[in-house]
Amino acid sequence: MKLSAPLSKSQFGIYVECVGHQGEAYYNLPYIYVLDPSLDGERLLEAIEKAFKAHPTLFTRIELNEDGEPLQTIDMDNEPWSLAIENIQDIEAEKANLVVPFNIYGDRLFHVSLLRDQNHYYLFLDYHHIIVDGTSMQIMLQDIDKAYRGEEILPEELTLMDVANDEASRRETPAFDEAKKWYAANFDCGDTFTQFTPDLEETPSLSSLPIWKNRSTARTIYSAPCLLT
Repeated sequence: MKLSAPLSKSQFGIYVECVGHQGEAYYNLPYIYVLDPSLDGERLLEAIEKAFKAHPTLFTRIELNEDGEPLQTIDMDNEPWSLAIENIQDIEAEKANLVVPFNIYGDRLFHVSLLRDQNHYYLFLDYHHIIVDGTSMQIMLQDIDKAYRGEEILPEELTLMDVANDEASRRETPAFDEAKKWYAANFDCGDTFTQFTPDLEETPSLSSLPIWKNRSTARTIYSAPCLLT
């Protein structure tokens, strides 16, 4: 069954920015991980697929309604998705083509590749920031690790769609109107400048996860710049 919801206010801000930068790699969150070649490739494929399918939010698509307003939709019954190992010769040459723009209208909002050369496996993950943040990325790595080891993955209980619907309903309550009045009375609501924290040089440590346990074979070797909300 296809479900839909308005965008949350945070999502809407990202959406507006992306509409103004269509055809550009904008709000991408790309990483590539170098993995031990002794891993079971087919087992890893199954683990990645299982982890992704446990999180319906990853399959969110943005569409316009009849009034031209953006909606987020999830239709897991019509989301055929699978992964295959791609054999490559030169990872440095491949990296130049991995990060591509997302089509904000109707596109699946993640890109995943599992590459293999003579020396390593390479797991490329690229999510659109409108559906994923840093914590989400860490959860996905943990779930892939659990699935690879045959452990149970807890299904996603709360999607971004649920959050957005809850936010929309709360904005229609008297409590929200009172909160707006209080905010207006106590703040001037003028524009302010907030200094962003620079991106970290490295991703959070993966050494606690068995798949990623060897730092020499589990490291980020490419990270494109991204814009943070």
